[in-house]
Amino acid sequence: MYNKNIDFEKFKNEFIKNRRVVINDFLNIESAERLYNYYVNQMPKEYWCATYMPSIKYPGDWEWWKNETCNRYNMEEAYQHVCFARELNLFSYFFFKTMAQVMDNVNSEIYKETISFFNGSEMIEVINKLTDLNITVGEKTFVSRYSEKCFLSEHTDEPNGKLAFVYHLSKDWNPDWGGLYLDLRDKSNIKAICPSFNKLVIFQVTDGVAPHCVTEVVNNINKERISVSGWYN
Repeated sequence: MYNKNIDFEKFKNEFIKNRRVVINDFLNIESAERLYNYYVNQMPKEYWCATYMPSIKYPGDWEWWKNETCNRYNMEEAYQHVCFARELNLFSYFFFKTMAQVMDNVNSEIYKETISFFNGSEMIEVINKLTDLNITVGEKTFVSRYSEKCFLSEHTDEPNGKLAFVYHLSKDWNPDWGGLYLDLRDKSNIKAICPSFNKLVIFQVTDGVAPHCVTEVVNNINKERISVSGWYN
């Protein structure tokens, strides 16, 4: 499934130096196009769930709503709530993602293949060729959709594992649309990564070494930032 022409030695040296690496053309083109067509064009909108932090009901936690018409008011209320939290510099986010509680009850073979690949032995072997972290398991993997006004404020991911990954599926993404990954380790020299199609980003998250965020997607846009994300231990 992954591109067999990856220069593992080159990227491992880069990871050891920077604790992060960005690989373009990560999957073979057939696999990348298959995932793109499903998550961008075919997956029903009601499969996505609006996730947000901080929760209105559960202080210090997050919450989600299934993307259905009957939940529109609740999702708008949640969005206004997290925007207020962001103004107070609290950790906050609002975006859509796949939830196991929903996806386990639908027949989506491509979703199952996606989770199996990124959590599976082949991907773990790839990760260990790219890093010095001796990864043994992939977990908490999901697919996310950032549509207009979605964002993810500064955080480190530290409680989730040793290594985080984001695999991007958006074609022809314009940085002016937002949705950029910002590396905030040096706030006097912030580095931005555009969510380009078939790009893999991996970065170490232990010891709080990788503060980062995802900038807000601009309002009134029909484009969506689609990616597969998760962690490894």
